[in-house]
Amino acid sequence: MIGLFGALPLMVLAAGDIEDSLLLETVVNAKPLERIHPKYPVLAAKSGKEGWVRLSYVIRADGSVDNLIVEDSSGERDFEREAMRAIRQWTYEPAVQDGKPIEQCQNKVQMDFALQKGPEGVTRRFLSRARKIQDALENGQLDAARVQLDLIKDSPKWNLYEDAWYWMLDARYQEHKGNEKAELVSIGRALMSERLPEPNRLYLAQRRFQLEVASNRLADALETFERIEQLDQDGEVTAVLRPYAKQLRQILDGEELVVVDGNIGQRLTWQHKLSRSQFSLVDNEGDLESVEVRCQNQYSTYKAVTDVIWKIPPAWGQCSVYLRGEENASFKLLELPQNHDAHLGQI
Repeated sequence: MIGLFGALPLMVLAAGDIEDSLLLETVVNAKPLERIHPKYPVLAAKSGKEGWVRLSYVIRADGSVDNLIVEDSSGERDFEREAMRAIRQWTYEPAVQDGKPIEQCQNKVQMDFALQKGPEGVTRRFLSRARKIQDALENGQLDAARVQLDLIKDSPKWNLYEDAWYWMLDARYQEHKGNEKAELVSIGRALMSERLPEPNRLYLAQRRFQLEVASNRLADALETFERIEQLDQDGEVTAVLRPYAKQLRQILDGEELVVVDGNIGQRLTWQHKLSRSQFSLVDNEGDLESVEVRCQNQYSTYKAVTDVIWKIPPAWGQCSVYLRGEENASFKLLELPQNHDAHLGQI
């Protein structure tokens, strides 16, 4: 699970200078003043199509919204455009630290596009195809399952219930194919919805935890474990996974490097939630353009370079990294222990 590298010829880049006294506890979070609702795309409404969009954004010190990123969606580009158009018009009473307005840089929102008189459940056609997919998977007929999944995906009508069930079925298909990265994406999309029964959500969260651990997304795995604790009413699954969550925390406090494989997707971005305050990029293949370090009340964007270390001040708190580049560019992100021996420098 955890990979060790030899001695790295790395120079440390300190991601800004912050006084230790500026603690996050002194921050008063931004408060919404006006939130414009997105317009429902006309063609989607006429066809009965529903969907969702998940975005992250920065609230500027003047209360405006900037740096929007579509982290994921149900796949309808019109929904993405309308969601972004709406959020750009949002205004806030800005976050305040020691009486001064500051930026609030880790904000996420999910916008559901649901028709007022939409269906309460899946259609008969969807149900028939879902059963065919389940039968095909049970019989090892992966090509037949893929055909039915594609028929669902290309359907002109696709409501939020069908969206959740589709991604759960696709996750099962990807599991049979042995494609853990695609399975993890599909599980994440299925869990965006509350329309799946609780036992299904608990199973998906458990599988997600396993995949996040296997891919060294340790901060995400610990967050998923907290979600499992909330879903697991009888506590049986939590009891099984708790020792693994404890081991993850021990790893993060230890001396090993945490190695995460990165790949730029179709949106030309890649995101990773950091579990440590030092990281580096190595083994790059393809063009990487920029690295954005986005924390609670600080963010910075840098040229993407390899074989250097970014050091994030403790006062910045929990951070995520967003990399931009050409599609299919690959690299490794190394999360480094606190006492990693390297020469300190400045950005």
